[in-house]
Amino acid sequence: MQSRSASLGALVFCHIVVSLYASPFVCDGIVAEETNRRSKLSTGSDSITVLDSIPQLKTIVVTASRSPRELFRTPSSVITQQGTAIEHGAAARTIPDAVGAVPGVNIQRTSSGQGSPFLRGFTGFRTLLLVDNIRVNNSVFRDGPNQYLCTIDPFMIDRIEVAMGPGSTMYGSDAVGGVVNMLTTPISNSAGLRKPLARAYSRYSTADNSSLNHLESRIGSGRCAISGGATLGRFGDLRAGGNTGVQSKSGYDIHSADLKASAQFRVHDEFVVAFQTLTQEDVWRTHKTIYGFSWNGTDVGSDLRHSFDQSRRLWYGRYTMRSGAPTIKEVQATLSYHRQKEDRRRLRSGNRYDEQGFKVGTLGVSLQAEGDVDGLAIVCGGEGYLDNVDSYRRSFIGEDGPLVSTSIQGPVGDDATYGQYSLYIDATANLSSRFSLNFGTRLSHYRCNAERVEDPQSGEPYSIRKDWTGVTSHLRSSYYPDGGQRWHCYVSVGQSFRAPNLSDLTRFDVARSNEVETPTAALSPERYTTLETGIKLRNRSSWGSVGLYYTFIRKMIVRTPTGRQIDGAWEVTKTNSGNGYVYGLELSATHNFHESWSTTLAYGVLDGEVAVYPDTDAMAVDEPLDRKPPQKLRVSLDYHPQRNGFSIGVTTELVAARRDLSTRDEEDTQRIPPDGTPGYAVFGVVTTYKISPGLLAGARLGNILDRGYRTHGSGLNEPGRDFSIFLDASIR
Repeated sequence: MQSRSASLGALVFCHIVVSLYASPFVCDGIVAEETNRRSKLSTGSDSITVLDSIPQLKTIVVTASRSPRELFRTPSSVITQQGTAIEHGAAARTIPDAVGAVPGVNIQRTSSGQGSPFLRGFTGFRTLLLVDNIRVNNSVFRDGPNQYLCTIDPFMIDRIEVAMGPGSTMYGSDAVGGVVNMLTTPISNSAGLRKPLARAYSRYSTADNSSLNHLESRIGSGRCAISGGATLGRFGDLRAGGNTGVQSKSGYDIHSADLKASAQFRVHDEFVVAFQTLTQEDVWRTHKTIYGFSWNGTDVGSDLRHSFDQSRRLWYGRYTMRSGAPTIKEVQATLSYHRQKEDRRRLRSGNRYDEQGFKVGTLGVSLQAEGDVDGLAIVCGGEGYLDNVDSYRRSFIGEDGPLVSTSIQGPVGDDATYGQYSLYIDATANLSSRFSLNFGTRLSHYRCNAERVEDPQSGEPYSIRKDWTGVTSHLRSSYYPDGGQRWHCYVSVGQSFRAPNLSDLTRFDVARSNEVETPTAALSPERYTTLETGIKLRNRSSWGSVGLYYTFIRKMIVRTPTGRQIDGAWEVTKTNSGNGYVYGLELSATHNFHESWSTTLAYGVLDGEVAVYPDTDAMAVDEPLDRKPPQKLRVSLDYHPQRNGFSIGVTTELVAARRDLSTRDEEDTQRIPPDGTPGYAVFGVVTTYKISPGLLAGARLGNILDRGYRTHGSGLNEPGRDFSIFLDASIR
């Protein structure tokens, strides 16, 4: 397998070298937004937009610096995915599907409705999720892959921005692997809304016999605008490729809605209020149940039922004041309330049935200002988030039987609060036409109060009160050999951290296969330092980027076996024992070699180790990262004629096997085969046709060879041969 991996890496390296000499292409793994004329390319897994000249390559992103900035001049790896690519090119049914089409991102799927992104080897509470710059992460997010990204409706998203690498200076805790920012569609008249609009979208797929239907409407008058939408989805049991067949209990239902209103009080001032809600019902974690299946030697679970209901609601108001003065260009204030709820139902052998869950209400407030002071472009501000958490667990005799007991807590401590408060500043100095310097720093304070936590030994309640204060910084330099026309070289060093949350301190719940995690208060923040360098290039028809990074891991919180058993499962607790490293290469390129033809390439590879305690012996061992993503290469070829409204794209995805496993991966026998996860190659094709200015039809054939495969660490296999059709109609 090592020889195969080396061959794949060598193939990609040779491709890059030849391309660099053949054409000075440029890329940032991006989807560029046009200022004038554009041509859209639809591929089998994502869509991109090709521009005709350098002046039009003015893609603006906000996530890396918390302010609008040209992507090409951003001294870090930032990747975007447009909403049209999500709905048409990727034919995404969930946000994990859309994020997984972004170069450099891997998605682990515990179930069809539970997907988690891996950024630079990290996932769960080490990747930060945002909606309109508001935190989705809360203090209940857990270690390893979690299921909360699926609670965001892809149809309300205008674009996704993924800022790879350390983001703690700009966003605080959790932004270790990177930041995924999902930005909803702007609706103000200044954003292009000139008259009423209505839209209907419908999609059907054969692999899961699913239907996805979305309706939305927008209207604007003068300085006011309002939009609303609703989505209904019914997903059947997923048919996997090869001999796997239909995966029982993998279907579920969703329903969501969103509402957004905007008012302009002056020419440059705007007030926006928004509401979002999504509910997922009866999402099974099948691999833990008897309805699972053995694939390449994996074990089948023993639970008779293991399912989740989840919901998310977000309300926010945002006032933006813009001025023509150079000192303070913009001031933005945001007030938000985020409510996330989860209920789990579990039926085990012996008629043992329990229900557990939590409700988290998060009050958020932020204030940010942007301006120029003596040639420095400055972004500064402060923000605070306060979680209020209720958690429960009840045990019964059978699903319809009498109540046996009510526990002190559910998956995390009950009657708990968790606050995070911070101040930050980021400054960029353009020292010359060829050199710029960026510096940022953040002061953060975290406080946890959990009133009801269950002692795993005595079974009695106790409380936990902890607080931490810390400073993080980053320093980035950019060099433009030709003044920023074609080349951008950057070097950066950045810190990131993760403060222990309620899941670290108080979790009393199932961890991996045959494990139960118990509370501990003796934890301190994790620390990370990342060194990164990269090159971005562009010309009239091509763009590309190559980036290298190395992250030092210090005091990473890892699960450690205690040697005790609780209700037949092995007990694990957490310690700050994880010191290690992760390093990798990220590459992305696009070349438009004809006005109607283009090709794209994305490649990522990483490696890393961390010190863990694989057994009850008091000795740390350096092991591979848990669920370390394998190297992946994606290549697409697209035909997109300018006049007839027709497009077609073919995509190939090659993923290497993952054989080097940590001890905990080896023990995750229900998801990871004994010899590791096999590699795979899948092929897909998508075509679209614009029937009229307001009517677009499309079809997608995925996994053409019906290959049976799963992404590393997942609890079920990916779809087999899948035919999807969609219709997108709008009235303007």
